[in-house]
Amino acid sequence: MNLIELLSNELKDKHLTEFEKTRHIYLRCCEIFSFDTRWYYTYLFDDDKLKEEIKTRQFNVENIITTLVVCHSNSKYILKPTIEYLTNLEVELHEGGHSYLMLKYGDEYWRLDATIGDLARVKMGLTTEGFTSNSLDYKKILTDVDQELKREYKGKEYYYDRLNYDSFATIIKSVSRLLSESACKYHYSDASHFYTSLAGTYSKKDMTYTDDKYNFIRLIKLMDDYSHYMLHKQSDEYKLDEISEEEYLTLTRTMRHE
Repeated sequence: MNLIELLSNELKDKHLTEFEKTRHIYLRCCEIFSFDTRWYYTYLFDDDKLKEEIKTRQFNVENIITTLVVCHSNSKYILKPTIEYLTNLEVELHEGGHSYLMLKYGDEYWRLDATIGDLARVKMGLTTEGFTSNSLDYKKILTDVDQELKREYKGKEYYYDRLNYDSFATIIKSVSRLLSESACKYHYSDASHFYTSLAGTYSKKDMTYTDDKYNFIRLIKLMDDYSHYMLHKQSDEYKLDEISEEEYLTLTRTMRHE
């Protein structure tokens, strides 16, 4: 995928300010890229080689091979070069234990930090939390910009209104149905965020498990009837399915968790 060509074509017929272009780039990159969950679990297998590979992975924005990123790669190799190529703005890269971008526009300083949740939130149609400013009015500024971009947000109420609250089990099944309709269903980080945002409080116990091939699942034990569910990948999409207690216990014994 040529990210520059894709976004350039989207922007070419729009009469936007440089800041509005930057906001469009940020939102579209959140829709396109997903967090690489393996980053948090390499220590389970002493996999320092993969940890370093993920941290130092370089991207060519004109030839994207993978859409899995972490804060370091997303800030340095995706957002920074794309914004600077498609706008006349310069962004400052802040690197360390966590990486993000800083942008000065007019009298305001803006922090662009997509990997603290916006990669999934934008796919859900929710407002961003990682695009912030020192301005007290920054949320209103972004609301006005998003209106100019014709961005429409669902809000969590959209999802809450579509849950069946008859029991904890029916809530989970509602979330499963909503996930099947969402762009969050393709990568574990997005699917897991989707589940925890809508139904994480209804479980007695839930935890991410993986094998040494980094096949991620989330095992869930509900509070009311003690039924068991698994968030897992099937046919390239993540699904929430009910499983037996025996299968639940077997998976907890055979897979690793943090």
